[in-house]
Amino acid sequence: MTCHVLHAGDGYQYLTRQVASGDVQRSAHDPLVAYYTVEGNPPGQWVGSGIADLDVSGIVSEEQMLALFGEGLRPDANAFIAERVAAGMSFEKARGQARLGRRFAQYDNEIPLVRDAAAAYAAFEREHHRRPSVVERRRLKEDIAQAHLSGHGSCLAITAEAIKKYIADELGRARHAVAGFDLVFSPVKSVSLLWALGGHEIRAAVEEIHEAAWRRALVYGEQVAAFTRMGAGGIAQVPSKGFVAVAFVHRDSRAGDPDLHTHVTVANRVMGEDGRWRTLDSKQLHAAAVSMSEVYNSTVEQGIVDRFGAEFVDVPKGPGKRAVREIAGMPLEWIRGFSRRRTQVEAGYDELVRDYVRRHGHTPPRTVQIQLAQQATLATRPTKSALRTLADQIADWTHHAHELLPGASIPDVIAGCLHRQTASLEYDPERVAAAVVDVVSANRATWNIFHIRAEAHRQLRPVDFAGAEERMAAVETVARLALDRDSVLLDVEVEPVPSLLQRPDGESVFIRHGSQRYTSEQILAAEQRLVDAAQTAAGPVVSRFARDLAIRRFETSNRKKVRLNPGQHALVEHFVSSGLFLAVGIGPPGTGKSTAMRAVREAWQSTGGRVLGFAPSAVAASVLGDELGVRANTIHSLLLAHALGVDLDIQRGDMLLVDEAGMADTRSLDGVRAIAAEHGAVVRLLGDHRQLSAVEAGGALRLIYHDTGGVELTDVRRFADPAEAAAVLQFRVGDKQALRFYADNGRLVGGVRAVALDRLYADWKADVAAGRTSIMMSDSTDVARELSARAQAERRATGVAELGGVDLHDGTHAGVGDRVVTRKNRRQLTVLGGRDYVKNGDLWEVEKRHTDGRLTVRHVQHRGRRTLPAWYVAEWVELGYAATVHRSQGMTVDTARAFLTIAATREAALVALSRGVHGNYAYLDTETVLHPDEPTILPGDLFYRYREATPAIRALAAILAREGAELSATETLRQALADLELLSRLVPEYDYGLDVHRGPHAAEQAEQWIGDAFPHPRGEVDADDVITDDAWPALRALLHKINDAGRDPVDLLRERAAKREFASDPRNPARSAAKVLHYRLADDLPYPPDGVGRPDLLPGWVSSPPIPDLDRPDLDPDRSELAGWLRARAHRIADRVRDLGEHAAHNPPVWVAGLGDLPHDPVAREVWIRRAGHVAAYRERWQVPDSNPALLPPCDRGEQGRARAWVAHYLAQHPVPEPLVDDQLAARTSQVRSRLDALKIRIARPTNPATDHEPSPSEEPAPETTPAAGQDLDIGL
Repeated sequence: MTCHVLHAGDGYQYLTRQVASGDVQRSAHDPLVAYYTVEGNPPGQWVGSGIADLDVSGIVSEEQMLALFGEGLRPDANAFIAERVAAGMSFEKARGQARLGRRFAQYDNEIPLVRDAAAAYAAFEREHHRRPSVVERRRLKEDIAQAHLSGHGSCLAITAEAIKKYIADELGRARHAVAGFDLVFSPVKSVSLLWALGGHEIRAAVEEIHEAAWRRALVYGEQVAAFTRMGAGGIAQVPSKGFVAVAFVHRDSRAGDPDLHTHVTVANRVMGEDGRWRTLDSKQLHAAAVSMSEVYNSTVEQGIVDRFGAEFVDVPKGPGKRAVREIAGMPLEWIRGFSRRRTQVEAGYDELVRDYVRRHGHTPPRTVQIQLAQQATLATRPTKSALRTLADQIADWTHHAHELLPGASIPDVIAGCLHRQTASLEYDPERVAAAVVDVVSANRATWNIFHIRAEAHRQLRPVDFAGAEERMAAVETVARLALDRDSVLLDVEVEPVPSLLQRPDGESVFIRHGSQRYTSEQILAAEQRLVDAAQTAAGPVVSRFARDLAIRRFETSNRKKVRLNPGQHALVEHFVSSGLFLAVGIGPPGTGKSTAMRAVREAWQSTGGRVLGFAPSAVAASVLGDELGVRANTIHSLLLAHALGVDLDIQRGDMLLVDEAGMADTRSLDGVRAIAAEHGAVVRLLGDHRQLSAVEAGGALRLIYHDTGGVELTDVRRFADPAEAAAVLQFRVGDKQALRFYADNGRLVGGVRAVALDRLYADWKADVAAGRTSIMMSDSTDVARELSARAQAERRATGVAELGGVDLHDGTHAGVGDRVVTRKNRRQLTVLGGRDYVKNGDLWEVEKRHTDGRLTVRHVQHRGRRTLPAWYVAEWVELGYAATVHRSQGMTVDTARAFLTIAATREAALVALSRGVHGNYAYLDTETVLHPDEPTILPGDLFYRYREATPAIRALAAILAREGAELSATETLRQALADLELLSRLVPEYDYGLDVHRGPHAAEQAEQWIGDAFPHPRGEVDADDVITDDAWPALRALLHKINDAGRDPVDLLRERAAKREFASDPRNPARSAAKVLHYRLADDLPYPPDGVGRPDLLPGWVSSPPIPDLDRPDLDPDRSELAGWLRARAHRIADRVRDLGEHAAHNPPVWVAGLGDLPHDPVAREVWIRRAGHVAAYRERWQVPDSNPALLPPCDRGEQGRARAWVAHYLAQHPVPEPLVDDQLAARTSQVRSRLDALKIRIARPTNPATDHEPSPSEEPAPETTPAAGQDLDIGL
């Protein structure tokens, strides 16, 4: 299952336009004929528990889709509005009541068509007192488009096609709100092939299984993801009544391959348990998406096995990818062949886009993109009709199946896949739970329930259960065992919240469902052992003299006469002279880690010990061994040999040097530590925690460095341009200043994906032609493969590489003259007489292709030759002209050119932008281009898919802000502890609790205030808009605070609404009237006075807790419980203010300079701490970073502006008093006290001639502070 965003407006049309013309239904007398002969896909169906509140069911109409997904209204909005208008309600009021929650966000689209169309719709509604239909909206839009085109002065005839083109192009530039989420459920390819080629009975059964599977996944999704949020910043997550969704079944992929799949489009609106419509918590939906997908996959597989007796087997999908379970017996030729057509369509489409840009100099408009996509499709699958019948599709698929497997009988092949004798695996819940945690913990340091459930589904898939319910129950049993028995909860158990702040299941509304993080005792223990090892003395210590001698010897003996810089000197000293069992060195890209390590080897050998190299990958180990001239191997091979009892040849005093340690997982590093301890060796970790980290559970290098220290190199030497070196260091820590270097120096290339790749390839070719070493890379495996295929095509065209080749696992081919990369270590495949072997990441030139699929290859660097077996070639060889960023880490070339996708992380970009000595270039997809996997029939004038076009620098800025490094389990636990006390969490929770404490009638009272203030629905402020807005809870709380302070909320609402217009253009009203009103009213709320029940140091911008009702035994116990919690929370907030002030005194951040120096006088010091505490509390509540030096950065927005004003007033009213004693006297007093205490200890200590000695000058009291004999010292204390 995949999850994509659906935008408001006409975005839903890509689903409805593929439905059979006129919503043709199967008639009662010929259902089978209609099934096969009707053009297009079946109509959509209403699904989800939430539809019960909307009184819709059955088939979805286009008018309903327009209402719900286009405008955010009830699907039956037309009938709903008409009924109320007939009863005397105004159209505007009725339309407001038909809206599901707040209006869709309105963006400032400066697009004439969008603006004028909105005005035309509004005028239509005013005139007709109803909404325009889909057809009427289309006509209005076409009339506006024709007027616009006429106004352009074109002398050409304005054809219907020209109007459609104009509309599509204009809508393609518009920005709209998120209207829903498209969940696409699709089985593995072999199931789609069984459906496509298996005949009618099998086809019908597969469809039933598929539908049952996605429906079960949807029910599960409602249980774990159908939430909404309330309170400031959505602080509280509350349940809803379920999804409102539509389901559309599609039969083929964009390329025309068989692809049975269902689009379940979930509306971005859910009804809360209080009966109000709110926005769906989309973050929760995305968090649960993978486990929803696994529910679907498990249900499909069980259905196929139960119904047909089929067997599923793991089919490898290439390096770094998990195997996919396909139906046993389904030919790989079909699975791959029916998947390659899409690749052909994409390649053809990209080439058409490139050609258009070359000829016109700009991105093709939307209509042209549609034409190019259809042209690319027709080139591989000729057809007379865009909407096709299932009978036509089956005929095409059958023909193609014969082409892929000539001579085979399709019925016989299908029959061979069914009714197989399979042995069911035994189900042991405890064993499976342990396996689940073992797999999950090997891939991440921390996990949540969704990770565990997803893996439990995968582990239990081969087990035969009586039914889907029994499978789901088993998954839950395994998940609970995995979490309760085999995992450790990292989220700190907070105090229980009152019942009024709990969801029905007893969970706190302040905890996101399923967000609790877990780890294993093994990972926590491994992390602790590594930290302890870095603080343990062990091993030889090289003296300063021997170290300096070794460094001089190294500097004079190396060919380039390289001299170590101070940082490298410090790293060598730390590694050879610290005397630690484990030591860490951090080296950003290009800082000379390898040079320093050669000096380390020279110095360490003076102790008689050896340096043994290890790395996470075989290639990295090989590079390390070559650079240092030492024996080097992979960490995995070391651990495996140790586990098998092999003699490791590790001696006491040896140094185990782990390079690229940031890419090693925690358990592996702990294994190296254990082996070193067993053999009396020491461990040295070298790497960079800010570059790409371990694919498995990582974060250990960062943890050790932060907890125990180490040496970090900062002098970047790799780059020819010093400015680039500075930019890399800035980029590494997320400093936006780095972006300017890349923008100003022509290092960024943005544009259409296909064109950006064209530019990258052309630039790389120019590098190679000029004799420079250059690398093409990407964070995407698919892009790296595409670039490699392009290089191969050119080599073939020039005769450098042969036209034929052996099939590779990713759909490409390799023949003589090609450059390939091996992707799996195989020690049995030796090279150079056994001195080396075939490794993951090795590059080779193909010298000979054998008829049985073997390849004879020669290593690009050491020139060793090896014949690779056919089985290895088929699964573990890829084209090697371009590389992934992961595989590029550690390389150094003249120029580096990387295509970075929108999903790239800062760590990946850092590696990509630091490989080249003379230049590093980023190529970014920054323009909207139609994806070729869109539906066969695109809705032309009504379809668009918005993605904001951004300049290359903004695309790189987004990558810069996206950290991908995983925290260690220990750091996650610390973060959870720290988050408990943050005012950015405590205060919103407290405010939400206060709102709940006011009781259910408080909401009705606030709505009455709004209704009284704004009685006219056609006025500038619509009361319905306000109370359905996501910002309404915050405004409602503010109105109650104003009322509690003795002011009239209705009068204030009217005054502030009249203060100025909400928007100068009535066609573009304020996006959120509730937010605007909240902003304008915030200044009217007086600060609460100090009084009964208000803790000292509770900031004035925080409301007072409820006063205890000691004489009210009849008070609601739940409300009384909540009041007690609120009072305790108020004290906790006040305590936090004190803690922040003390912290600022002891660890002053830069902004503390605005408060002046910390006084010595106790009274003045206390005032200073209180002032600092209030400033720090304000900054923490609104997350002003400590790096911002301004004491109170400017802000006049609503609550934050009000809080800032209070803090500024507090500082003015509470200056630091003049000290009661002189600061110098206070300091001297402190010194005298210390010396008196020392004297008392000396006098009280018994005399021991063997150990006593005369005090040194520094120990003897100064004459002016020594009291005379028999005289007390009086300093006025």
